[in-house]
Amino acid sequence: MSISDYIALGTLASGLVGTLVAVTATWAKDLDASAHRLRILDEATKRALFWDTWSKTLASADPEANAVDLRSKVKSEVAAAAQLVEEVYHKPAPSALSAPVAPSQYQQYRSSLSRTQRWFLLYKPPRWRGWIPRFFFYIYAIEAPIIPFVPLASENGSLLVSLGMFLGFVLFALFFRQLSIWAERPRALGQTA
Repeated sequence: MSISDYIALGTLASGLVGTLVAVTATWAKDLDASAHRLRILDEATKRALFWDTWSKTLASADPEANAVDLRSKVKSEVAAAAQLVEEVYHKPAPSALSAPVAPSQYQQYRSSLSRTQRWFLLYKPPRWRGWIPRFFFYIYAIEAPIIPFVPLASENGSLLVSLGMFLGFVLFALFFRQLSIWAERPRALGQTA
């Protein structure tokens, strides 16, 4: 295999890795929320099952024990477990904002998103003009790991040129990211956008 074959494989691998990282981050976020709900449900089920078994065992071991107190204890424990499950499953998910919004609502909405969603702009912007710089951010962010291999493929390409191109693409991606955040941010009355 020649150097150009390795460069082509490296370019292909970097694109695949970038895609896999994005998909894995989204999957892990969803898995985390689902896993949390399932853990709460499992704990509540085990709690209710424990108290049910405990009351039946105690009632069979000592039939003359105060059954009313025992039933009320089991009922309160099952109700507490059910309340935990209801809190987890009825928690409203952060919804996308609809324009126009107040600056405080926007800040609250952005803070409800995960760090990964905020950093990679993985949410719908509340204003349409946030999409334009976001599109360029995605283009530069996707191309940044691939572009250094282009000069290395030519015979007179150097590592310094590749590094410069990579840093340039990263800086452009960061610039368009900030521009997108600025463009989607709502303005208070009297401010010019």
